[in-house]
Amino acid sequence: MYQQPKIYLIDVDKAVRESLLKHWANIGVGTLGAPYAVPPSSSWRPVIQNKKLGKFEESDLIIIDLSSKNLARDSTGEKHTPEEEIDLWGKCDKGWIDARTRTSLCAKSDFNRIIDSGGVLVVFAAPDSPMEFQWASANTRGLIGGRSVSGGVWNLADPIDRLIILPESGSVINVSSNSPIGKLLEKHLDDAEFTCTISPKWSNDKTWTSLATNKYGSDVALITEYGDGLIMILPQLANKTLFIEELLHVTLPEMSPSLFPEIEKGKWTHFPEYELLHIIELEARKSEVIAEAEKELSKIEQEIATHRSANGWIHDLITSTGDELVNAVKNALSILGFERVIDVDEIRDAEGKSRREDLRVEDEEPTLIIDIKGVGGKSGDEDLMQANKHAMINMRELNKTTIQGLSIINQQRHLPPLQRDNKHPFRQEILDFAGETRLGLLTTFDLYRLVVNKQKNDWSSRWVKPLLYGHQRITATPTHYRYLGTISKVFTEFFGMHILENRVDIGDYLAVEGDIYFEEVEIKSIQVDNIDVNSATVEDRAGFKWPSNKIKLREGMRVYAISKSLLEINTKIDLL
Repeated sequence: MYQQPKIYLIDVDKAVRESLLKHWANIGVGTLGAPYAVPPSSSWRPVIQNKKLGKFEESDLIIIDLSSKNLARDSTGEKHTPEEEIDLWGKCDKGWIDARTRTSLCAKSDFNRIIDSGGVLVVFAAPDSPMEFQWASANTRGLIGGRSVSGGVWNLADPIDRLIILPESGSVINVSSNSPIGKLLEKHLDDAEFTCTISPKWSNDKTWTSLATNKYGSDVALITEYGDGLIMILPQLANKTLFIEELLHVTLPEMSPSLFPEIEKGKWTHFPEYELLHIIELEARKSEVIAEAEKELSKIEQEIATHRSANGWIHDLITSTGDELVNAVKNALSILGFERVIDVDEIRDAEGKSRREDLRVEDEEPTLIIDIKGVGGKSGDEDLMQANKHAMINMRELNKTTIQGLSIINQQRHLPPLQRDNKHPFRQEILDFAGETRLGLLTTFDLYRLVVNKQKNDWSSRWVKPLLYGHQRITATPTHYRYLGTISKVFTEFFGMHILENRVDIGDYLAVEGDIYFEEVEIKSIQVDNIDVNSATVEDRAGFKWPSNKIKLREGMRVYAISKSLLEINTKIDLL
């Protein structure tokens, strides 16, 4: 029987204690108490919890299960202090009071001391108490000198105060740590679930390290050092007994060897004073490599932050609405090469006039009157036709007819763009109307694609600016692309297609359209019916090489040709 560490189990299933007693001599058991029902109201009641944690103050390892307990019909025992003295009060608006909060608050300083001195706190997580608490005294008129309590049952240790506990359930748990505890957790995820997510209150708080996340990247398991000890927050595991056995026999002796002197015999040979000389040299080299890598990673992270700060507006195109979206569109138009973009909202705000169109583009004729909207669902007809109304007003005011409307819509903006209806974003009736009235319709996702592909493929502004003067739906295909057809068969490092339009020659470029990006590749060989040729044209069944390091091809992808002579002319123009 192991005499150390001293273990204390709080609200942990009896089977865990029975299993541990086979190997561990010092095991205490306690409870935080139980929640109890109260009549729902906006009033406050004293929190009554007369069950005490036993002798836990000298424990080395504390394991707590915060999963939901049965709701008692009423509190047990009397109020802890006279009315005129400070006591813990809970709000009754939820119809119950989590009395466990009193126990947590009373034990918190002892838990802090245990962990700080090298102990370990393991918490199987559950949602925090949803009601409000405060320390206050009372008289006939109500509570006096109330001092709010942050959180409820999670008032277990100081580092936990820096966390936000949000109720959220799920069973998809992804281990994010290769540490010993991470590896152990990964072994026990069958039928595991989480009932809350945990995150630091401040984004720059690096105190806690993630052990596991849910499907959407939110933390469901964390670990931190506090003083000489550790705090682990874990999800609800199906077999806690087996997990805790392995935690005590294998993982914790490696992480906190001082708590397991009987298991750790012989490990002292790896202390520096006893270690082999060559291993000490290797360890020193390893530390140098790690330090250099961390320095380089820090530099890269700073570059990432700087670039994201400067170019974050690109994502505003597909997430935002209002002025933030208008500013993003202005930046996008500048990237596409427009030079005379007038912020009409800014002018009319300064003049104290009501807002109208958002932007006006005066680079060339016709003048573009742009109306920009961000909506949660599909855009309404009124939203789409607003640009035409504003164009007509400008015709009267400016006494000119060379004015054209353009509606730019960030619709279904709460969805990732690839999950939106990109195939048919506008009703056919609206497209017909747009054709009759010379109205352009552009989704911000297509505008986003124009921006990122212009930057990626170094498109000339001459190839993208004309698109915004189009009618009906405006797509992200630049004017210098010539449509060939779609991929009909994909092989290793080449693909086949039936050419439906235009002609392509060796030396030209192919552009394959992905979900977001266009991938451009120079054509160095062409086969038609398995024969090498210099060109392919309409009705030819052609094959083209495709580098394996480029976009992964799928049947049905659209393919375009880019004339070599056009690229050469563009280069000459840029040099002038």
